[in-house]
Amino acid sequence: MARDACATHDMIVAGGGDGTIRQVSAAISGSGVPLGIIPLGTGNVLAREIELGNDPVRVADVLIEGNIKVVQGALANNEPFYLMAGIGFDARVVDGLNQTLKRFSGRAAYAPALLRAWRRPVDQLSVTIDGAEFKANWLLVSNARHYGGSFVVAPNASIFSTGLKVILIRAETRRELAWQLLQLATGRLTATGNLAVREFDASHVTVSNLSPEYSSVPVQIDGDSSGTLPLTIDANGPQLRLIVPH
Repeated sequence: MARDACATHDMIVAGGGDGTIRQVSAAISGSGVPLGIIPLGTGNVLAREIELGNDPVRVADVLIEGNIKVVQGALANNEPFYLMAGIGFDARVVDGLNQTLKRFSGRAAYAPALLRAWRRPVDQLSVTIDGAEFKANWLLVSNARHYGGSFVVAPNASIFSTGLKVILIRAETRRELAWQLLQLATGRLTATGNLAVREFDASHVTVSNLSPEYSSVPVQIDGDSSGTLPLTIDANGPQLRLIVPH
C-alpha cells in the first residue's frame, strides 16, 4: 500500500514505533519519495537519532518544513533495516514479548520477557566480521548511536553514513550477563573499559549458532523479531530519504 502511494503522493508519513517505521521505509525505499515519521512507539530510536522528540507541534513543523537527508540502510538476510540487529539475548526478549501487554503497558511489558530470557542458558555464537572470526554470547550490529530508546551503544555510528558498528559481548554466565545489562542501563556498555565488550567497524557480518542447548537462536531487527540464525548482514542496504529537523 505504501509503495503504491508513492506514485501519487509527494510524501509518505508513518506513525508508530521503530518496527512499523522500518516496514514502511523498506516498502518505499528507492522510490525517491521522502518519509516523515510520527514517533508513537516504546523506544522511538529513529526519532532520537534525528533529535525529533515527541512534541506534537514540533513533529508537525518538521513534517511541513523539515529538511530531507538520505539514510543508509543495511540488510539482514536480505531484509532491510535502518537501526540495529540483535542476536541472542535481546532477540530472545523481543521474541518473548506479550504484544497485548506491550500495547497497554509499554516498557513494563519487557520486564517478564527480560527475566525469562535471563534465566535461559546463554547463547554461543560464531561471528565473522569482514573475514575475521570471533566468538560471542550476545551480538549487536548497529547502524545507529542509540539502542532500545535512550541507551547509547555505538557513539560513533550514524544512520547517514555507510558502515556498521558490531558490538561483541561475552557473558558466559547469568551473573556476567546481569553485569552487562547493568552496564547497558547505566550507559557504559561500550568497548571502553569493558574487557567483555569489543567493537568493530564492519561492512559484512555472518553469524551462526554454536549453542549446544538450542537448535535455533532468534534475531531481531529494529525491535521486531526476524527469524533465526544463520544470519548474513550487509552494510549496503537500500537508502531512504527521511524528513529531519533543520
